[in-house]
Amino acid sequence: MATQQALAQLHIWPGWAVYLGPGRNAVQHRHLASELVLGVSGAVELIEANAVQSCLGSFVPTQVWHSVNTANIEIVVLWSESLSVRQASARFKSLQCVDCKLATGLAEEVATRLTTLTPGEIDRIILAALEQPRPREVQLE
Repeated sequence: MATQQALAQLHIWPGWAVYLGPGRNAVQHRHLASELVLGVSGAVELIEANAVQSCLGSFVPTQVWHSVNTANIEIVVLWSESLSVRQASARFKSLQCVDCKLATGLAEEVATRLTTLTPGEIDRIILAALEQPRPREVQLE
């Protein structure tokens, strides 16, 4: 039986972006934008300094080296370079898990409203995730 592959959608504005589609594995990297990764169909696995965290949502602060394993799930990724997100996330120096229930709700909201999201709404979603970070679930390799 053939499986139907989800189509990827990427929307970009100056300073913001949102992606919905199949995940993939990414080698170690960092970026200027803050990033919120949400698993639509499973947990997101992120690796930072040989520590692995697996949760339904993860916040990646700006300039944090990390790699991602989302190859077998559908994901939502939001990026923001806005001042409000930078200020709110300044207290984080490493990856942060997002509350599971909140991550699921945010992923559903983005998936259903993807084509009508605005940069301000992207910031609101990221800031909502930052209000309730979960303690990191870390497994050392």
